[in-house]
Amino acid sequence: MSRTTRLLGTVSVLATLAASPAAAQIMGFAGFVDAMYSHQNLDLDDDFFGNTDTDGFNGFTFGAGLAFPVDEVPGIAWQIDGNYTTQSGEATVCYIDLDECLEGDSSRIVWNLGGSIWWGGVQSRFGVNVNYETITDYGSLTNGGVFAEWYLGNFTIQGKGGWLWGGGTPTGGRGNYLGGGVVGYFMPNLAISGSVSWSDLISGSTLVGGGVFAPPCFGPTCGRRDAIETNFSLNAEFLVSQAFPLSVFGGYTYTDMSISENVSNPLLASGSDSDVNTFFIGVRYYMGGMGGTLIEAHRNGNLHPFLRGAN
Repeated sequence: MSRTTRLLGTVSVLATLAASPAAAQIMGFAGFVDAMYSHQNLDLDDDFFGNTDTDGFNGFTFGAGLAFPVDEVPGIAWQIDGNYTTQSGEATVCYIDLDECLEGDSSRIVWNLGGSIWWGGVQSRFGVNVNYETITDYGSLTNGGVFAEWYLGNFTIQGKGGWLWGGGTPTGGRGNYLGGGVVGYFMPNLAISGSVSWSDLISGSTLVGGGVFAPPCFGPTCGRRDAIETNFSLNAEFLVSQAFPLSVFGGYTYTDMSISENVSNPLLASGSDSDVNTFFIGVRYYMGGMGGTLIEAHRNGNLHPFLRGAN
């Protein structure tokens, strides 16, 4: 390849990046509805219970979101979003001190409801959001914080952080979270993103009623435990048609979870270190006047899934 050809190729790439669309204020209604299937494989190592492995958890999630501008204040917009998830699977627990394994079914339902408000400029937008999550037999978790994204040509840099509040017997407590991500639009209708998120919750020490084999917890025996979770995600989204704005998406998340010992009653629940592998695939339909391409829908319409109130 000649030097001239390489130079022309470099100039073409730079021109494409420079010409990529930046953010604009939402001019009217923007919304989405989506559906997702996920499969989780868990490897739960626990000194007290032994090794807990599942044959797999299957989940179905249905979500929706709406965003509108604030006409009286230029650049300000708000969004409300939520989702419903049902999960079920079979767990196998092999005890260390007993030469036997037990099996049992486990299921749960998760509800999320979140809201966000932000200011959007030409090269960035930033704001605040809050989300309330409730899980069957586990209690609830509320997160509130700040988020921002910056547009560098065909790449979007994302960041978020804030506080956690747990409610209910199993998860009542407090904590904080941080996260960062990068989205690359290698084609106007193809987004490939990677992200890392971290959370630390000082919470109730046992999972009361949390599926099979969860020990009971009463009064002072509950104590407090420190739960740390780190997620590494890689996913892609492709807009199938601009005339009928339906996209397909999918990806993989690796989760590392660690829980400290119960200092109030070490015999009730010891520390644990667990790994979760999650694979997911879904479809999403965009509504409103965000623009024809996927990059325009992400920057001019609803918040990217990584930054939404309802994660």
